Amino acid sequence: MALEVGMGFKQGLSVKEILEKVENNFELSTHYIEGKEKSEVILTVCATGFGAAQKFSELFSNSLLHSIPLKILPYDYQSLATNGLSDPVFTTYNVSMVVGTLDPKIAGIDFLPVENIMMNEGLEKLTGVLEKYIKRKEVDDFKKQVVKNFNLSNIIHHLTILNAEKVIDDVEEVVQYLEEDFHMILDATSKAGLYVHMSCLIERLILKNGIEGYEGLQSITPKQRERIEIIKNAFSGVGMRYSVELSDAEALFILNYFGNK
Repeated sequence: MALEVGMGFKQGLSVKEILEKVENNFELSTHYIEGKEKSEVILTVCATGFGAAQKFSELFSNSLLHSIPLKILPYDYQSLATNGLSDPVFTTYNVSMVVGTLDPKIAGIDFLPVENIMMNEGLEKLTGVLEKYIKRKEVDDFKKQVVKNFNLSNIIHHLTILNAEKVIDDVEEVVQYLEEDFHMILDATSKAGLYVHMSCLIERLILKNGIEGYEGLQSITPKQRERIEIIKNAFSGVGMRYSVELSDAEALFILNYFGNK
């Protein structure tokens, strides 16, 4: 029975689901009492991997002047995107908002992109959550510190094992090519998000953790195919430098920053 319960937790099942399985498989009865209060959390996520979400959590925590009851919890992006509000984390915690590189689109839960923090944009909802735990005069200090911690070089230094300055130069090269080829200049916020994404992307490809499947990959239009090839071509120099190759799925993901059409 203990193994059954342990396996249930490992599979991410809720307590109620685990108890139902135990009752069905063993001759015993259970009674589950829902906790009256759930701890409040902010979830940090990254579409490129759980390790990056942990780094975001650390940067957030380091921006606070002192510890508070609110938890900054790193979480698996794919689990949220797949399960939505049925994910076990919503049974255990009161989730105030999600912060990360890509919106898992949870109904009723605010999402704050990392690039917005970098550009000091849209922090009102975040500070609104924190005002319950820190003094009003500490809010401005937190905002200054979190923007400082979430600068581009610092984030990339935390997210990759590669040389941050070199990676930023390589990514800048690709982005400049794409802006010229697509005749489009990205706004500062979108560009910051693309820099973070591509820096993580290079490391994932080196570690052979690239994505092969992506929503819309099976129904690519001729125009999208043309733009995907432009992205691959722009990336080719960096790819040769690191001995990696960009897949269609990765290129389609990048295309979102330029309007996926």
